[in-house]
Amino acid sequence: MTGIFVPVGDVRALRPAMLDLWNDPERARTMGRAARAYVERHHALERFCAEVKGAIDASLDRPGAAHDGSVMPVARPAAQGGAAANPPASAIEER
Repeated sequence: MTGIFVPVGDVRALRPAMLDLWNDPERARTMGRAARAYVERHHALERFCAEVKGAIDASLDRPGAAHDGSVMPVARPAAQGGAAANPPASAIEER
């Protein structure tokens, strides 16, 4: 077990859950170790990078994707004078 579920915003349910862990430090340590192991196993940087690379590779395999190393169009962020966070295709400029 890696944690205790309580309904969102339910302070009355959160209080006894926290007190149970406060009163049982070994259980809290065991849950903490299990949670850390889960995160390391499922959310490690190497795994994340591999998943991102897989998504990029898959997107490059779709019809019409650029394979010639050309620069893909990018939108200028609003902070740098762009029109919006999600500009229409006509607003995208090649850099």
